[in-house]
Amino acid sequence: ATTIMSLEGILRELEKDRPGNEARRDPEKYCLSVFGTPSAREPWGWRFEGHHLSLNFSSVAGLTVASTPLFLGANPAEVRTGPHAGQRVLAAEEDLARHLMRSLSEAGQQQALLATVAPEEVFTVPDKPIDLGQPAGLSFAEMTPPQQRQLERLIAQVARTLRGELADEALQEIRHAGLDRVFFAWAGSLKRGEGHYYRITGPTFIIEYDNTQNDANHVHVVWHSLASNFGLDALRQHYHDHHPAAAASD
Repeated sequence: ATTIMSLEGILRELEKDRPGNEARRDPEKYCLSVFGTPSAREPWGWRFEGHHLSLNFSSVAGLTVASTPLFLGANPAEVRTGPHAGQRVLAAEEDLARHLMRSLSEAGQQQALLATVAPEEVFTVPDKPIDLGQPAGLSFAEMTPPQQRQLERLIAQVARTLRGELADEALQEIRHAGLDRVFFAWAGSLKRGEGHYYRITGPTFIIEYDNTQNDANHVHVVWHSLASNFGLDALRQHYHDHHPAAAASD
């Protein structure tokens, strides 16, 4: 997260001739928001957000019940000049997926391929539905054991953006819902430096990755829970159990 924030300083230098750039590209221009009153009993939440970073946590009865939606971005995805040349903030999220796609048989690649041209952005942007319909691509069940392990590593790479126990809970939920029901899909080129996109969908989650902007040097990664973004399911249950009048009027 802090490295993503530091990229604002690199962008400030790269865009130094643009009007207003000094104020716009600020590594400290991030906001902390608290929703409700922090409590061991009542629901509350907090968010840390700014350019290319949105971390959302919801708590009910003293437990963290949701860590999504989670958004990470990197521009430039690979720093190509200056003292940080070669730095790639979200390198593993790209490299693990490309390795998986390349490891598939020709038939598997065809099944996983959504389109030969990558979309310009992830589909689950704010204010858009996170339900993308029937899962597309190649299922975990149709992969070889090494490919399955690679897909698990890729999912864990995103989940472990979170601190250990929260990542463990998220991965346990994915496994409990059934890895055989997880699908991997790819769009665009398999060559580094060319636009590409991938999607991982399961019964409980969606992960999207897109790298097409700025000559494929601008990454967006988003992770959604299909049931409990912002802790909504847990909040509904809490109000149903403890505040029935409020739940009935909702």
